[in-house]
Amino acid sequence: MNYQNPTQSFLRPTVKIGMQPRSRRKPGFSIALDSDLLRAVAKVGMMVLPVVVITHLFLASVVTDLGESIAVVKEVHNGLADKNIELLVQKARITTPDNVQLLAGEKLSLVSPEKGQIRKFNRRPGTFTYL
Repeated sequence: MNYQNPTQSFLRPTVKIGMQPRSRRKPGFSIALDSDLLRAVAKVGMMVLPVVVITHLFLASVVTDLGESIAVVKEVHNGLADKNIELLVQKARITTPDNVQLLAGEKLSLVSPEKGQIRKFNRRPGTFTYL
């Protein structure tokens, strides 16, 4: 037998024979359920349970209200986006050169100048030229 081999199984050379306790229990956590302890736990439970239930109901109502307000804000946002698109289309129609000239004539009584009505000052010769 090779004693230096660590992979070989190890056997005790002697066996103790005699009276030994069957089980040694370590002292653990044990609660004696007496009526005083149960009353104290029940009192704490009766004080904490209503607070937890009221808090839960309050938070549930807050979350529901927030969900409804988010839905309203989304509806308003979609309505404003549609209105923005309509206004952009209207602006594109109005700002075409033909419509600008037409609206200026109708609303402000402006007309395009005829040839020879506009004079431009030339600085070098110091005279006006007609366009």
